[in-house]
Amino acid sequence: MVSLLILNVAVMSSETGNITDETLSESSWAVKNKKIMGQEVAVYFMKKRDNHTDWEPAPDSVISSSKNLLAERMGAAYVDEYIEFRSARRIPVEVRGSSNDEIYYVDFFHIIKINKYKSYYVISTYLDSLGNVRRSEGVINRSEIPTLGMPYSVDDTSAVKLAQDIGLKPGSSPWELRFYYHVTEGKYVWNVKNYISGTHGNYLLIDPHNASVIKKDRWRSIEN
Repeated sequence: MVSLLILNVAVMSSETGNITDETLSESSWAVKNKKIMGQEVAVYFMKKRDNHTDWEPAPDSVISSSKNLLAERMGAAYVDEYIEFRSARRIPVEVRGSSNDEIYYVDFFHIIKINKYKSYYVISTYLDSLGNVRRSEGVINRSEIPTLGMPYSVDDTSAVKLAQDIGLKPGSSPWELRFYYHVTEGKYVWNVKNYISGTHGNYLLIDPHNASVIKKDRWRSIEN
C-alpha cells in the first residue's frame, strides 16, 4: 500500500467543527471582510495559484488518464465549462514513502461561481505509471448524481441569511464563511461558523443547491 501525500483535503473535523487541511495552510485561502445582512463576515475563497513545486513533470499519458477520469465522473461538457488544468507532477520517493511505485499527482481548478462569489477550488487525482487512478480528492461524481456541482443557487448572502434565520448568534468575532468539498458528505458545502469566544462556537453546513441544513453543531479548538 503506497503512502500518499494528501495535497488537497479540506474536511470538517467531527470533534471540533473546524476546517482541517493536511497540507494546504491557512495562506491557501484568501479572505474578504464583508457586511452581509448586517453581520460582519470573513468570506474565504481560493485564488487561482500556480503550483510552484519543482517535482518532475508527469508524462502526457498520465495527464490524459486523469482528464478521462474527470470526464467520466463529471461529464465532458461540465469539465469544459468548470474545470481547468493546473499541474501534473511525479511525487518524489521521499514524499510518497515507497521506492517501488511511481505515483503522479495531477490537479485542476474547479471554478466555483455563485453570483458574486468566485473561488478556484483545487481538486486532485493520484495515478500510477500505467494511468491507474489510486485516489482522487474533490472530484464529484455526476455520473451517479447529476445534480452535484455547478450551477449552485445558494450564494454567500443566502448562506448567511439562512444561518441568521435558524439562530446562529453574532458572537465575539466576525463569522467565517467557506465553500469547500466535504469528504464525508461527498459534495460541496457552505460552512458558516461563529465565535462564542476565541476557542469555541457553532457552525452550520449548508447544501448550496437547496439551502438545506446538513448539520448544525459546536466547534472547539484543539489545544496542544
